[in-house]
Amino acid sequence: MRLGKCDAAYVGSLERFCEGALDSSRYILSVKSRVVAAPSLYGDGAGSPVLDETNAFDLAEARGPYMGQINLIQVSSFCGPLGLIWGYDLAAHSRLRSFPVGEVSDGRGRVIPVYDARMLELAASELFGTVTVPNFPIAPGSLCPSAYKSFACKVGSGSDVRMFAVLALGIPEDRQRHACILMEDVGVMDPSLNAAQVRMRTAASIVGVASNQLIRCREIFIVYDEATVRPHEVGCALVAAPYFRLARQSLPPGGLGRLRDLTLLEWKLAVAKR
Repeated sequence: MRLGKCDAAYVGSLERFCEGALDSSRYILSVKSRVVAAPSLYGDGAGSPVLDETNAFDLAEARGPYMGQINLIQVSSFCGPLGLIWGYDLAAHSRLRSFPVGEVSDGRGRVIPVYDARMLELAASELFGTVTVPNFPIAPGSLCPSAYKSFACKVGSGSDVRMFAVLALGIPEDRQRHACILMEDVGVMDPSLNAAQVRMRTAASIVGVASNQLIRCREIFIVYDEATVRPHEVGCALVAAPYFRLARQSLPPGGLGRLRDLTLLEWKLAVAKR
């Protein structure tokens, strides 16, 4: 497949695998939020949680949009003017804004809409596939920069624990001059809070960072997950936004330029025979 100069900056060297993007300006970004509970299997006699926590983290990477077998490099939480968001800029889901969850004020008289980002996460699943049905996953062993946070919790013989993972993505009004903002939060749910409050608290934090940077946000997307961790289980809450380059075979005929104009469904149909 011949690639134009513009396409080549966002496309990796492998046909069927995406790759971590080590270019500091040109990359594709996707989002994922996952909370899992795994049985406590590997703690030693002293109760070391390290192996069980690692196993739970690995399971969280594998569940949902498949991001397993990769070497995550933790980076800060911005997507620059040349960064493209999968499911938003490329292969946009036709129902991207179908699930509003509220509004936040920027403190200057403007109201910013907040949407459930489940369609962005679904778009990531369609690109990478799942652990059982891979599509164009990030290459095994790839060094992959990612804005991510994780939190592990081992439950002994006490009560159940409710864990959450939330990631917010703020889109600036002027993407030529400003970066998109990512904020992540993971942990054990405060009994006084519910999922809606956690989402809106995270959306408010986007506004706070935007204010620090003198950025005006147009809209905010929130991806959220939670799960109950029971006695003798280890939970892991993970949110991740990997920066990657596309598999060559994931480009439709017409290249990246056409991909900007296709919906997610149209993209699937365009590459279905590859």
